[in-house]
Formats: sequence, C-alpha cells, structure tokens
Amino acid sequence: MDGFDRIYDLHRILKNRKTPLSTQDICRQMECSRATFNRVKRHMVDFLGAPIEYDRNFKGYRYAYEDSEHFELPGLWFNQQELHALLLVRELIHSLGVGVLKNDIIPIEKRLDSILANSGLNAPNFTQHFRLLGMHMRNVEPNIFSQITDAIVKSQSLLMHYEKLDSQEPSEREISPQRLINYRNNWYLDAWCHKQQHYRTFALEGIRTITPSSSPYHVIDSITLDNYFQASYGIYAGSNIEQACIRFSPAVAKRVSREAWHPEQEGEFNDDGSYELTLPFNADHPDELLMDVVKYFGNAKVIAPSWLQEHLQKLLKTTTDVYV
Repeated sequence: MDGFDRIYDLHRILKNRKTPLSTQDICRQMECSRATFNRVKRHMVDFLGAPIEYDRNFKGYRYAYEDSEHFELPGLWFNQQELHALLLVRELIHSLGVGVLKNDIIPIEKRLDSILANSGLNAPNFTQHFRLLGMHMRNVEPNIFSQITDAIVKSQSLLMHYEKLDSQEPSEREISPQRLINYRNNWYLDAWCHKQQHYRTFALEGIRTITPSSSPYHVIDSITLDNYFQASYGIYAGSNIEQACIRFSPAVAKRVSREAWHPEQEGEFNDDGSYELTLPFNADHPDELLMDVVKYFGNAKVIAPSWLQEHLQKLLKTTTDVYV
C-alpha cells in the first residue's frame, strides 16, 4: 500500500469519529506499524493542514471537533479499490458515449486519465483489459441527445418530428421528456405526450428534429414512472398487462433461474428438473418477450396464456415459410 492510501485511510478513520481512537486501534485498522502511523500523521498535519489532535484524557487521536466537519483532503483522493472502479467507469463512459457524446466525453476521459496518472496508473494500458461489447447499436445524432438531456435537467417541454423504427411516416410530437434509458445498447426516451395525454417511449434514433416548446412541462414523479414503465417485460410499457408462463428444459433451467427477466418475476423448479418462469408482459407488444423465448430454441415453451402460445406458433411458421 502506498502513501496515498495510508493518508486516505487515516482521514477516513478520523473523519467518521467524534471520540478519540487509540494508536493501537488506528494501527490495527490501517494495518500498519506505529512508526508508519506517526509518519503519515506528521505528513497530514505539516503538509495538508489536517486538524489531528491528541486527547490525553482518552489517550487517543481525533480531528479537532470544531474543524473536523470542514476539513477535507485537497483535490481528489482515491484508494486502490476506488481507482480500479474508476478505470471501469472510464471504459463505461467511453462505451456509452460512442455515437452520442463522442466529442463531449473526450475532455472527461482526459481528466480521468490525469487523476489516474497522478496515482501511478496508465489508463489506456489498463482499459485494454476491459471491454463492454455493444451489439446492434443504432446511431443517434449527438445534438439530439444533448438537447434532450438539457431539457430533462431544465424540466422543459420539446417539439419534435419523429419516425417510428419500422415506419417512414414522420409525425409531430410535443412531449415532456422524463427519462433517458439505455436498453440493450440503444437509447430510448420515456416521456409524457401532450397530444395523447399519456406516457410514451421513443427511440432516439427516430427523432429527426427537436426544438424547445413553450408549453408547460408535465411533471411526473419517479414512483409513478416506475409503476408504469417497469410494469411489463422489456422496453414496451402499457396498461394491458398479462402474466406469461414459460417452461425451460432441464438443459437450461439452472442458467435461466439465475437470470433477471423482470423485477416481479417468479420461478420454480419442477420435479423433472425443468424451470417455470412467470412474469408480466405487455399484451399489446408481446413480440419482444417471444424473441427472447425463441433464442432458447427447443429448450423453452410458452405455457400460458394460450393466445400467446398460438401467436408464437404463427411467428415460427412465418419464419420457416421464408425458407420453403
């Protein structure tokens, strides 16, 4: 452990206490010798101005009470675990920012690299050992993304021209943007539609133009948003919610039992080793759930509702007919 970590640890120990702590206890928590503790303490007092004092009555050290709540280490300080986490954050920022915030994240990456370099870490060398792979990512105009984030922060309504993913017919929408969602490597916007007077989810790559609107912003609290947008499986929210039951064969049962398909899912193993998963889905948009069922091929079967099973059979027949 280097000197930065020692200083950070001693600051953390004293910052969280109101009563003095003995030298023995401090050394135990820092996992160091008395000589190391004295050296770190002296450096903090002499060079960093730390208000460390010795209380003779309690025979221990603490931050001077009147100064402890105001003293912080100068600059940004991280221990080794936090530095490793920062490396992952850097890679996450880079991966999520590609295509939407490419120019904006460059100065952020440089600042993170500087922080890491001051701690003796070369970020580019380390991040080559981490990869966040994105599949089927669709392009979003950077200016569209930045205008939406700005509107969310300012609680401002927007006027936009939008094209659905599978349609070339544009429509004009006035919305109150609520949340940006990164789902399966693509960006979506949960919003309140002023025309429909209801919630809507928009794919960002479908937004062609966007401008501020003078209409009042419709405020929706986070609990209400969660109750609506997270009520069903996948990105398609709605009020027509039903429960689907899917049976997975013993070959994949253990793997599926460890997967989180939905916060309100329920699952149980059968005597034959198969696994039955029950979860809510939007009956108006069942295809997303069915696509994830199909990827298990013959190891997954829709048990209920019956109409969902029939719908899947039609989709599979349409697929096989392509090869006839």
